Amino acid sequence: MKKIGFFISNFNPINLTHINFLNEIKKEFSLDEIYLKISNDGQNTLPIIPHAIKKKMCLLAIKNLDCFKLYDDVYSTKDDDFATIFNRIKNKDNCLFFIVSPFFISNLPKIYDINKITKFAKIISLISPKKYNLLSKKFSIYGDNVILKEKNLQLINSKKLRIMLSLDKDCSSYLDPLVLKYIKQNNLYSKKEFLYLECLQSCKKHTSQKRFAHCTFVAKAAKELAKTYGENELDAQIAGLLHDIMKEKNKEYMLNLFKTFKTNLEDSQKLNPKIWHGLAGAVYVKQILGLDDEKIINSIKYHTVPKKNMSTFEKIIFIADRISQDRTYKNVNFLRSLAITNLDSALIYSLSNTIISLIKKKSTISTPTIECYNNLILKNRSKNKQ
Repeated sequence: MKKIGFFISNFNPINLTHINFLNEIKKEFSLDEIYLKISNDGQNTLPIIPHAIKKKMCLLAIKNLDCFKLYDDVYSTKDDDFATIFNRIKNKDNCLFFIVSPFFISNLPKIYDINKITKFAKIISLISPKKYNLLSKKFSIYGDNVILKEKNLQLINSKKLRIMLSLDKDCSSYLDPLVLKYIKQNNLYSKKEFLYLECLQSCKKHTSQKRFAHCTFVAKAAKELAKTYGENELDAQIAGLLHDIMKEKNKEYMLNLFKTFKTNLEDSQKLNPKIWHGLAGAVYVKQILGLDDEKIINSIKYHTVPKKNMSTFEKIIFIADRISQDRTYKNVNFLRSLAITNLDSALIYSLSNTIISLIKKKSTISTPTIECYNNLILKNRSKNKQ
């Protein structure tokens, strides 16, 4: 009896961690063959890569792997439902296994009807030791129809890989040489506009409708200020879009993020979780999304609590957050007019209002805020003397 695995993914693009994961699955469950199927869900993923191109990349990736087959190639279709797929692959002489990525196993009951799948196949996956006990307990209700095994795996999120490709980072350790060559030859994922679309999707995923709207308004304001002050407009849009990506995450989520990526909070920061989202956003964008442009990272980090010597780009994001279209507080129009004529004056005005407000509330004022304000005042006086 043959043991056949079936794995469905967006494959945008197919990468070596897909292949390594499936090879481990093959070994752990003694599979004879694995069928790969390209998911149509990828049409909601930006940038949109045509099915035919993803199919070509998959065929290149499994070219020298005899045990791997592309379902779409064997059966020349991409629209079959599960019943059709399983009936085509399964017969009386083989046993079918539905392979689930560790990225999606937690949400499997939300994505698929598990009872329908287990009529045709056993569900299998490999889980990291940290999550194994929790997930094993969660899926124990399905008995031996869902089999999870504990395994340490090195996986890369496809979004992070696409962002790395758009930034022209070295991706040779994540992509089959033939696939990487094909991507380069066809200029896939390389336009920086694609990076903005990826960030737009990430922002939408992690924010409420109201917060997402605010982020898009800040991106627009940042682009306009960047044009005025000679900074990269697209970079400013991206930073504006991502500045509040962690704003609505709870304290525990952000603390876990800091712990995972060894980020220490200063004593003054520990007292005020409301300002953590800037630092958390910088960590998330760099470590999870893979966007390691220090200019963008720092502008996100300092958009709530400034630092002593801010770059022009950092000032742009700081002010854009305060003059975006959705802002309606008193004197916002004055700050908007000030921002397009003198960025430092706009920053002084904004910080003055913040400091006065904190004093009225008898709240503490962070040292970096005071240092930034003082530095701008001294810089302004020096200019006036000249």
